Amino acid sequence: MSKAKYPNRDALRQANDIYLDAIYPFVIRCLDKVKGATAEELIKNALRLAPDDDIEEKVEISDIAHLVRTYWYDFFEGHFDAVDRHYEARSAIGLIVEGRNRASHRPWDLDPEFTRTQLFLIAEVLGKINMSDAQREVEVIREELFNDTTGQLVTIAVEDEKAKYEKSISELEKCLTAEKEKNKKLSKEVDDNAAELDKKKEELEKRSGQLVSMRLSEKKNKKQFNSISEKLKKLQEAHNTCDERLTAISDQLTSTEAERDDYKGRFETASEQLDEVNERLSLTSDQFLAVKAERDTSTEHLTVIQRLLTASTISDQSVYPPLKTDSAVRILDRRGTDKRSYLLELLEQEQTAIIYVQSEERIDQLLTLVGPEKADVIGACNERTSETEEAEVFGKLEKGELIAVVSNTAFSTLASLHCVEHFVFCHLTPGLDKFFKQCEPAFTSEGNAYLHLIYEVILSKT
Repeated sequence: MSKAKYPNRDALRQANDIYLDAIYPFVIRCLDKVKGATAEELIKNALRLAPDDDIEEKVEISDIAHLVRTYWYDFFEGHFDAVDRHYEARSAIGLIVEGRNRASHRPWDLDPEFTRTQLFLIAEVLGKINMSDAQREVEVIREELFNDTTGQLVTIAVEDEKAKYEKSISELEKCLTAEKEKNKKLSKEVDDNAAELDKKKEELEKRSGQLVSMRLSEKKNKKQFNSISEKLKKLQEAHNTCDERLTAISDQLTSTEAERDDYKGRFETASEQLDEVNERLSLTSDQFLAVKAERDTSTEHLTVIQRLLTASTISDQSVYPPLKTDSAVRILDRRGTDKRSYLLELLEQEQTAIIYVQSEERIDQLLTLVGPEKADVIGACNERTSETEEAEVFGKLEKGELIAVVSNTAFSTLASLHCVEHFVFCHLTPGLDKFFKQCEPAFTSEGNAYLHLIYEVILSKT
């Protein structure tokens, strides 16, 4: 037995030095088999060493274990399988690292059984890599440290330890196999995702090209539209001077008068039906008076509308009644004029106005026609606008936040207290009922009101 203060630790340190000196050349030989890279480059890459570092000075026993694990399948597995298929070199080399750590850091001597096992592992690894001289040196250290009286116990302990290691190795191999399967699945998923990504990139590039083409086409169409608009404007100006205008107006008013007569007949029929219902149901005096008052109101409303339509048929007067005649409501016949110029001139007066158009699309066209500087002071309503939203729009009109409201339908919340001064009809309505509802607020207004007719004139062929 050695007389050193810490014989077990000193012996293991000496064996570790022998092991490191012997296994380093073995690692170099294995890594030199790769094409395109040197062993030194592979070691520095795995250990993250600087290009000018000295490998022999930097590499430790723990680094050897890291290199074996990193390049096991590429360079080391074939060597050890060729020697002993059941021998797990990675585990043995990893256990040697543990012995090196204990021998380096503990301030007292090592356990004899642990030391004996470490010396056995080191000698066995050296034998597997054909370093017989170094293997013999380690065996001599072990024999000097432990005499023959305990040889059998050492052998038994080593065999037990070896059995434990082999079991651990078997379990590690199972885990490794499972991890390999997972890696295969992950690799397939990565390949599939990469293919899908390439497909998406191609689709994105294709759509980007389509977008560029659409933008160019949009610019071209816009230029053509502006050119056509200018031509239409010139044609409209020439058309407005045509002598056939009076004939077209006369035909149109005749048609409107026929519709008025039809509405009157329907109203009279409804009145007769109401009288019959009153007689059959024997209404009380109060109920009868209420129904009669409602009918009288409807009759009065019809009379007002009839006067309006009759006034519209008077020859070529552009204002009715004439300005010299006292009237709360006047009709301004401006059909066939330039709508944009007329609307802008009207909006410049900053007097409240309602502008009736034919559809929701016409609402957007009108806001575009007057331009952004005027569109900001014009509210919009349609058939889908709720009463709450409608009331909010007319509230802004009363406060002066808006000058006008454009709509394709009559309003449910508009009352005389709104005092709207101008009612502009940009398009003809499809029926009299809707036209009457749109005109009604002008005749219930508390102040003067003006009906502006600026829809296009349809000329008949001569």
